[in-house]
Amino acid sequence: MGKFLIDEAPQMYQPTLARIIGLNEAIFVQQLKYWLNMSKNTHDGRRWVYNSQDDWLKQFPFWSKRTLQRILTNLMEQGIIICANLNKSKFDKTNWYSLDEERLGQIVDDFLSAEREKAPEDDKKRAIDNAKMASSDNAKMASSDDAKLATPIPENTIDNQEIRYDAREMAQSDDFSKVAKAYSDNIHPLSGSIEADKLGELIDRYGGDLVIKAIERAVNYNARTLAYISRVLDNWHDHGFKEPKAKTAGGPKPQGDMSRIPEWLRRL
Repeated sequence: MGKFLIDEAPQMYQPTLARIIGLNEAIFVQQLKYWLNMSKNTHDGRRWVYNSQDDWLKQFPFWSKRTLQRILTNLMEQGIIICANLNKSKFDKTNWYSLDEERLGQIVDDFLSAEREKAPEDDKKRAIDNAKMASSDNAKMASSDDAKLATPIPENTIDNQEIRYDAREMAQSDDFSKVAKAYSDNIHPLSGSIEADKLGELIDRYGGDLVIKAIERAVNYNARTLAYISRVLDNWHDHGFKEPKAKTAGGPKPQGDMSRIPEWLRRL
């Protein structure tokens, strides 16, 4: 596994490893490898490092706590990292972490082997498809009155909007269609696949109805950004959702006292 893990201080990652286990996971594993190389704590023949989640987040300030938890869960489920409580005090709940490089090597080898086995099949399929296409083109040219003219390029009937959404076919989902319409009508038209993916993740996590309510909240507070919508959903998830109070006769007003909302939050 030496060619996939480096023993240096910078936060780096191997593109091949990121393609196999995920970008965030590859970054975390490389950082864990760095600290394990410096650790003098051993148990059951392994080196260990101890960190709370808050300590990890100091090293990865670009991740949220929920993102870090998801990364740790993914790596533990694959058996790549091992988490244990090795503290002498029963009251100390700080976790200890170790890296199973043998398991990581197995995952990488299995992935690359499957990729190599699939490559000849893909090449053979492409060759057959190309042969069929060439045969079809020749037949069309032979039946044409002017065989010397090149076959016109067929009209592209694929809607570009369909290409922008990812393989999860979010555009075919009723929830996504409703949320995308609410977002486009009230925030701004979806600007590309990255924004659509982020909106899809919010729907997967919180459900379409709640995301629409968060969009309405963003409109009420004139904070029409996806970041604000995401923060609202996180807050509802942590503290519970509350329906806004009924509007007064004096016209629509934002729920709550705007003066109590931090200036940085209103600017989102």
